[in-house]
Amino acid sequence: MHVRMVDLEDGKIGIHAEVEVSRDYLQHLFSQRTPVVYEVEEILKKYQIDYNIWHDKIKKNITTVVDNYKVKLATPGIPVFAWKPMLFVIGTVMALYGWKFFNTI
Repeated sequence: MHVRMVDLEDGKIGIHAEVEVSRDYLQHLFSQRTPVVYEVEEILKKYQIDYNIWHDKIKKNITTVVDNYKVKLATPGIPVFAWKPMLFVIGTVMALYGWKFFNTI
């Protein structure tokens, strides 16, 4: 989860939070980021911080947040691939082919 804080007027701060695929996977380069509010609101409530939630599309403050109301994240069409093991396998295969090539010269 990424959390960004922005300085607003009157000593207020804006918090932008979103989740995405981990950088350990190849799909990180092409995946969409999904905005989240539940986790941030939970932290603010836990530490008793006074807050208002602004909905930028409707230009109004949100009064209540219903927990996980109709939240559905789309499952990727293809499975996620860890790029570090793939890089190791590709490097190993290239080294073996290189060794075979230079050994036959």
